[in-house]
Amino acid sequence: MELSDFIAKMPKAELICTLRELLSHHLFAHLFLAVYYPNMSVLLIPEEFFNLARAYLCKYKEENIVHTECFFDPQAHTSRGILSQQ
Repeated sequence: MELSDFIAKMPKAELICTLRELLSHHLFAHLFLAVYYPNMSVLLIPEEFFNLARAYLCKYKEENIVHTECFFDPQAHTSRGILSQQ
């Protein structure tokens, strides 16, 4: 068995701790937020949130990730009028 096949098949865990460590560096945090907020602005209706979550989880299933830490930031959406109660 090829090493790449072995790695592809082994169970994995996706953890946010690496991102937290990187965000402690000011330049990375600035670059991350410069990309995060404009990309977040395309989420406007419930179906788009669903599609994003589904794509995320399907990709992780494909990668054989058996544990992930998903986070959601509702205040980033409610502050722009999304997800507020009608």
